[in-house]
Amino acid sequence: MSTVLVLGANGYIGLGVSQALQRNGFSVHGVIRSEKHEKLLWQSEITPLIISKAETLFTEEKFGKILEKTSVIIDCIGLTEETDKFVQLLKDHSAERLKKKLGRLLFVFTSGIMTYGNASSETFLDENVRPEPTHSWTEKRKNFEFELVNGEFNYLDTCVIRPGFVYGKSGGGIFTDYFNPKITQDGKLSIAGSPKKRWSWVHVDDLGEAYSKVVQVGRKLVSGQLFNIANPNDYPTYDRVRIEIAKQTGWKPTTENEADSLLIEPVPQDNAGLVIFENTVMINPRKAIEVLGWEPKHLNFIEKIHLYYQSWKNLQ
Repeated sequence: MSTVLVLGANGYIGLGVSQALQRNGFSVHGVIRSEKHEKLLWQSEITPLIISKAETLFTEEKFGKILEKTSVIIDCIGLTEETDKFVQLLKDHSAERLKKKLGRLLFVFTSGIMTYGNASSETFLDENVRPEPTHSWTEKRKNFEFELVNGEFNYLDTCVIRPGFVYGKSGGGIFTDYFNPKITQDGKLSIAGSPKKRWSWVHVDDLGEAYSKVVQVGRKLVSGQLFNIANPNDYPTYDRVRIEIAKQTGWKPTTENEADSLLIEPVPQDNAGLVIFENTVMINPRKAIEVLGWEPKHLNFIEKIHLYYQSWKNLQ
């Protein structure tokens, strides 16, 4: 099997992707910034690479042989101030690979469904729907996605993955907030934003398998493509998600009608994350199912919320 480099391999999505690739027989190198994450990767049979800056990967001689054997680089960090710089370095490296008669690289970038913004509040969105971002940050991500899918990359293959909201195992950043609910003095659960908005969800293991499929199928099927990844039947309302999570922490609704036990607060406009999350985004993953042969195994987030809570709690 090929060698795959995963950027941000110690992160929530990055570790899940790295572990899925390892399960499927790939030689996985996890790119990290600090030696404190080495043990975590070794425990999952992932070889850690400590890289302080983007150019380090392409300039230090010790990484040369690894890059020559690498066929795929997966960015699980997402858009940062260093992303454009890294892609330019990747382009330059890919041109050098051609001179050495090495195979073309595939660069897979991790985006997210909230790039769609307010494209729809009722229908399921496929990859052909034009995003309508509601924040400058997701606008930048939309533009970067477009460049990767439609730009000219003479010596490099590119692919974009848009995961739904990810759950399972350590839970990711969103659960740090959700599993620490804000309870008012009169026992109500305080949440910010529209209670009936919906998002598509995907278990971190299923997401990892999707990346593995991208790496395994023919390059012509994925190069220049964008794939939505989420369970097509899992899109609970926001208030249901928050209520069920809070109940796991010991909170009890104050009334028989659980919705009456909520205190709905306005979204603070200086909180970019909450502003972006105000949109309903339900995605259609049919392209991934038909082209990649991907199939989610974890079918419902709410159904096993007790299990996900205990897993998150014991990993803290």
